[in-house]
Amino acid sequence: MRVLFISQYYSPEVGGGPTRVTGLAENLVKLGHAVTVITGFPNYPSGVISPEYRGRFFLEESINGVRVLRTWLFTSQKKTKARRLLTYLTFAFSATLRALLVRGDSDVIFASSPPLFVGIPALVLSKVKNIPYVFDVRDLWPEIAVHLGQLSGDSIAARVAERLEMLLYSSARQVSVVTRGKREKLLRRGVPSNKVFVLSNGVDDDFLTLPDGLIKRADLGFADQDFIVTYAGTVGLAQGIEILVDAATRLRNNPRIKFLIIGEGVEKPVLMDRVNAARLDTVRFLPLQPKYKMPSLLRISDIAFVPLKSHVLTDSVPSKLYEYLGVGCPVILAARGDSCELVREAEAGIIVEPGNVEHLVETLTYLFEHREILAQYGENGRAYVRENCLRSSIAITLEKQLLELVSC
Repeated sequence: MRVLFISQYYSPEVGGGPTRVTGLAENLVKLGHAVTVITGFPNYPSGVISPEYRGRFFLEESINGVRVLRTWLFTSQKKTKARRLLTYLTFAFSATLRALLVRGDSDVIFASSPPLFVGIPALVLSKVKNIPYVFDVRDLWPEIAVHLGQLSGDSIAARVAERLEMLLYSSARQVSVVTRGKREKLLRRGVPSNKVFVLSNGVDDDFLTLPDGLIKRADLGFADQDFIVTYAGTVGLAQGIEILVDAATRLRNNPRIKFLIIGEGVEKPVLMDRVNAARLDTVRFLPLQPKYKMPSLLRISDIAFVPLKSHVLTDSVPSKLYEYLGVGCPVILAARGDSCELVREAEAGIIVEPGNVEHLVETLTYLFEHREILAQYGENGRAYVRENCLRSSIAITLEKQLLELVSC
């Protein structure tokens, strides 16, 4: 089977989107299929294209057996609404052009969003070459943009985006979503039930075998007695990381409870300013770390913090949650909805009320005083992921759906 992936993000970029697409593409290759990916030049999340990729419009390379076709897109370190939209639209345009110029036909297209506009090249190619496409939906857009205050619900832009969204759903032969909650939302909006299937996020099999011990507590200035609370991922609007700084402020009289925030995002400068202004020496920031270091960073942590704002994303499961559990790191989850179901089912951590700093402080204090319960949470999480959430197994689910489409 010849599969064409279309995704604005791909390896070596990191984060939920590129990790998902890269893992699925590479596992389909391992299953014996020919996979081509149309994607942008690596720039996420910094907005800066890596030097080796600059000055090109198209570039073809091979990564772990996947044919990767890179195409130009506008990038900027300034994350204004206008610049983000320009990034999305320029990729949609250049990816459409690149898709039409691809040598050789594809049997099926898999377009992974967000951004929503990644569906445009899939739609065009589907119409021009009569190739079925699957529209992969990690976040419902523009709904999420409206909830986060990035877009007004009654604006012209939101109405246009909603029409495009429904057009892409109706034109796709199948729609894949990452959680049951998202599937239920699409069904309520009129998308036929036999058209929507769940293709969850998960963990790359090799992530669980990455070497341990690359980073030790002393390397980061932490003592063996410290209780380390770690957040690793995008530091953005949807994550609600500010509650971690609020908790650190209230726990400053306990210098043994330390907070480690790893990653980049639009909210990071704001949080760093708050920490510096309050002189919180219990909070440490690290830049985005390469994938191979993450197991070590998680294993020196006592617990990982996974937040989602209470009124947003109840139908989401952060991709990093699977990685935390997979390496045996227990979690404190500040969320509602599908994420809570996963943590309860795995028995891998404690759920706190999102946005409730008092509840978080009480929980951290309790766990600091009862560290012995964390080991079992860690073991439970590791076992659950190995049984249910390996990317190789998820790729087999996708393979089955794609083969059914091709045979129709």
